[in-house]
Amino acid sequence: MWNEGACNTEHTVQFLTHLAGWLGSTDLSTIIIWDGAPWHRSKQVQRTAADLGFIVIPLPGYSPDLNPIEGRVSGCVKMLLTQHHCYTSMRHLFNACKAFVDRSYQNPVAVIQRLWPKFELDLDYEKLLVSWEHQFRDQ
Repeated sequence: MWNEGACNTEHTVQFLTHLAGWLGSTDLSTIIIWDGAPWHRSKQVQRTAADLGFIVIPLPGYSPDLNPIEGRVSGCVKMLLTQHHCYTSMRHLFNACKAFVDRSYQNPVAVIQRLWPKFELDLDYEKLLVSWEHQFRDQ
C-alpha cells in the first residue's frame, strides 16, 4: 500500500519511480489509466511516465462510468471497514485499511472477481459474495 503523504506531483513522480522498479525490465507495455487530477496532468509527471516507458491514458472529466471499479473499491472498503464502526484515530483507520489490503493480496483473483463490474445478475454468484464479505469482515 502506497502511503507517502499528500497526492501531488512530487509524490506521483516517486510513485511512478517505485512502480517502475517494482515492475522491473519487461518487453510488455505498462498502461496507466488516470483521472484528471492536477498532479496526474502535470508536465513533470507526464515526462517521468514517458521516460519510464509508461503509457498514460487520461480519463475524460466527469466520466465515472469509465472507471466503475473506483466506486466499487471505495464502497467495499466503506462497507467492510467503517460500517457500524468509528475509529478512534486516523492511525487506527490506516491500520485497518492496511490489514484489509494485506488480506486482499493473499487472494488477488478473488478480489478482482469481486470488484469486476457485472452487467447481468447471477443469483448463485450473488450468494457467494455474501460469504466473501464475511471472510474479510470477521478477521
